[in-house]
Amino acid sequence: MATNTADELRERCPHCLVRVDSPAEWCQHCGKTFDEQPEVEGPVGLGGWLILVGMGLVLGPFFVLGQIATDLLPVFQEGYWPILTDPASDAYHPMWGPLLLFELIGNLVQVTALLVALVLFFQKSSYFPRLHIAIYLGVLAFLILDYWLAGFIPAVAAESDLEAWALIWRQAVSCLIWVPYMLRSKRVRNTFGWPR
Repeated sequence: MATNTADELRERCPHCLVRVDSPAEWCQHCGKTFDEQPEVEGPVGLGGWLILVGMGLVLGPFFVLGQIATDLLPVFQEGYWPILTDPASDAYHPMWGPLLLFELIGNLVQVTALLVALVLFFQKSSYFPRLHIAIYLGVLAFLILDYWLAGFIPAVAAESDLEAWALIWRQAVSCLIWVPYMLRSKRVRNTFGWPR
C-alpha cells in the first residue's frame, strides 16, 4: 500500500476550487501554480457582519437549552408526561406524546447543529455556510411543522397562538436576511471559500 504525498492529498485548487485529479505544480483549469496566493477582492476574515453570526452561534445553544429547560423538562420531571399521554386521563390526546418527543428531539438536533456550525465557523470551513443555511431553513420548517402538529390538540389550538406566530415570523425574517448573506457576501466567499 503506497502512502499519499502532500500533492496527492491536495483536493482543490486554492484559486478556482476545481478538483485536482493528479499531483501537479499548476492547475489545469485556471493555469495558476499552487504556490501562488489566491487573489482576494474584498474583505476577508471573521469580521463585519460575521461577528453577529459568530455571536449567534455562541449564544444559540444556550438559548435553545434554556427553552428545553423551561418548556420541556418540566413535562418529564414534574409528572405531566403520564397525565398527557395516559388514555385514562382527562388531559389525554394521542398527539401529546409524539408532539413533545418531536419538540425535544428537534431542539436537541438544533443544539447539536449549532455546536457543529460553531466549530466549522472558527475553522473557516467551506462547509460552514451550507450548514448555516440548512440550520436557518431547518429551524423554520421545524417551527411550522410544530405549530401545525400542535393544532391537532384541542387544548393547544384553543389558546392564543401569537407567540408561536411571532417565532415563525422572526425565523422567516432571519432566513430572508442571513441565507442571501451567506450566498452573496464577498466576506463569506473570501473567508470560507464558498460559494464559488
